Amino acid sequence: MKRRGFLQWLVYFSALIASALMPFAIFRSTTPVAPVNPRQHLRPPGAIKDDDAFVAACIGCGLCGEVCPPRCIKFHSRDGGVQANTPYINPEQKARILCDKCMEVCPTEALTE
Repeated sequence: MKRRGFLQWLVYFSALIASALMPFAIFRSTTPVAPVNPRQHLRPPGAIKDDDAFVAACIGCGLCGEVCPPRCIKFHSRDGGVQANTPYINPEQKARILCDKCMEVCPTEALTE
């Protein structure tokens, strides 16, 4: 493969990845910021301790909520601002069962064992 072909391939796939991530960027930037009651919302187990770092690391894929057996993991929707589509647990509504499946499926370092 020549340098020109490699650079064309690199530009093509970079544009492809950027266009695939565009809906996530638009969604996060257009959601209004609303106050969240921190006493009711907990992060899933294994979450990064710093909340800002967790929001930056979480890509909002939703895998943790899909594998949760009691379905206790919920997601911030339009009330989250930059926290849009990040997971939380409200123990007053439904408690977790300590299965730790959410940490196994997380593709990023947002939830670690």
